[in-house]
Amino acid sequence: MKTITGLLLATSLAASPAAAKQYPPRDDCVADASFVAFRTSLADIVKRKDAKALLAVVAPDIEWSFGDPHGRAGFAKEWKLAAPATSGLWEELGRMLARGCSLKDGEASAPYWYQNGPSGELADIALINGERVNIREAPSKTAKVVRTADWESVTIGDEAKDWTKVTFEDGTAGYVANDFLWSGYSYRALFDKRGGKWLMTAFIAGD
Repeated sequence: MKTITGLLLATSLAASPAAAKQYPPRDDCVADASFVAFRTSLADIVKRKDAKALLAVVAPDIEWSFGDPHGRAGFAKEWKLAAPATSGLWEELGRMLARGCSLKDGEASAPYWYQNGPSGELADIALINGERVNIREAPSKTAKVVRTADWESVTIGDEAKDWTKVTFEDGTAGYVANDFLWSGYSYRALFDKRGGKWLMTAFIAGD
């Protein structure tokens, strides 16, 4: 009887699906006190929407586009920093700073997943950005919830305005609001220390 029970238990365990791999954000940058101080100051700049202070910590050759010349002037024009109160930069940059940080070879990057997310083609792979995020049957807040997800990787499909269809490793599919989705094409910020001073050297999206 014990043998049969053991076999049944082993079979049950073998049939159980493996837990989905999760990628919660981490903050490796706390290992560098100088960067922590810089980031605290940068977060305050973002909160105040202080364009002048921001440009002072932006590298002269900042990368902000894959097609246009690099540099502060183009960055400021792209993000309409002449009218900082209405610039969309603050929301995007604030979101990056709140999503962890990676520190590799003296370079910091945010969000954490940019250097440490799941492998795969940028066009196909994304991360559910949060805990207990609702995945719905249709692209609507009133649609039936088919499951919830915590920091899991997904394959992305069709977009529907503010929603994207996603498929999980177990084959479950549904729609997630774009605010809870991060892909390799999403914005990321890179920081480097030059002459003893931390600067933002890239703020870019796409590939």
